[in-house]
Amino acid sequence: MTTEVNVTLTEQFYHAIEDRRRDCWQRYNRARLSDAIIARYWQDRHERCQVALEYLQGRFERSH
Repeated sequence: MTTEVNVTLTEQFYHAIEDRRRDCWQRYNRARLSDAIIARYWQDRHERCQVALEYLQGRFERSH
């Protein structure tokens, strides 16, 4: 049961970060047309989400 709960929570966390990553990318694309500093902020957020997704993907694969 604990393993199933951990996998479910990991999947939910993964999907939440994926949604956040997409949101950051959209904000980056809007900002890059007008403000380079704000665009860089959203690009950084997007990259951090990508790293978190890769980490979670690795954990998920190891748990199966």
